[in-house]
Amino acid sequence: MMELVRVALRRPYTIAVFSLLICCSGRWRCHGWWVDFFPKIDIPVVFVGLELSPGLSAEEWNAAS
Repeated sequence: MMELVRVALRRPYTIAVFSLLICCSGRWRCHGWWVDFFPKIDIPVVFVGLELSPGLSAEEWNAAS
């Protein structure tokens, strides 16, 4: 372990380049591992619209429904 520290202290740019290569290659490999937590599902949608006319009383509203 101390030998790795000595090499890192003697050649800091080499260690930095190797570290950058390891990080970039890891990111490149993980890019293809996309996990779809929420898959695309076609859920049926129902829309109910009711057009109200102005001045509708409570009794007329109850009679209509």
